[in-house]
Amino acid sequence: MPWTNPVGYPFDDRSINLYAPSASGVYGLYRGEQWIYIGESYKIQVRLLQHLRGDNPCITREAPTHFTYELVPVTLRVLRRDTLVAEFTPVCNQRSD
Repeated sequence: MPWTNPVGYPFDDRSINLYAPSASGVYGLYRGEQWIYIGESYKIQVRLLQHLRGDNPCITREAPTHFTYELVPVTLRVLRRDTLVAEFTPVCNQRSD
């Protein structure tokens, strides 16, 4: 199932502070058609700012230009993230088992 919020926002301080909610949900980082990372957080805005400041070397290396998000209750966040990861196969979510 695709993202319920089809809007993409620039992955920068201004847009994160304006558009990313300080609420529970899932979020995706991408550049063009390439999905870079899909995560989940209690506070989407805080987590996106951490990524923007370089907390994840893979995300930093892949240089996302946009983000999107969905508000999801805490009890469903991990399931929704896993569903989106399986559908979009973001490069920084891939495990090397």
